[in-house]
Amino acid sequence: KGGASLALFIPTEDNLYLIKTMEDLDYQTIMDKSFMTYYLMYFSYNPNSLICRYYGLFSIFCDQSSVPLKVVVMRHARSNLKSII
Repeated sequence: KGGASLALFIPTEDNLYLIKTMEDLDYQTIMDKSFMTYYLMYFSYNPNSLICRYYGLFSIFCDQSSVPLKVVVMRHARSNLKSII
């Protein structure tokens, strides 16, 4: 059983990346300059960290909807684990 969120996790065909839908609050947190500053600084000091790596953040309008679908592209955790085993 998953977490409390209703997020969809869609793996890419090669299973290297996940596309995850997200709530507005999560999207705004990642977009916040101070979050991203610390996030990037963390990886500069910890390049082998297993913390999830974000590769893209998108706001997509589907069909005629006035509410965008917010998604993040991240490294699939399974591909991270394979590289250290």
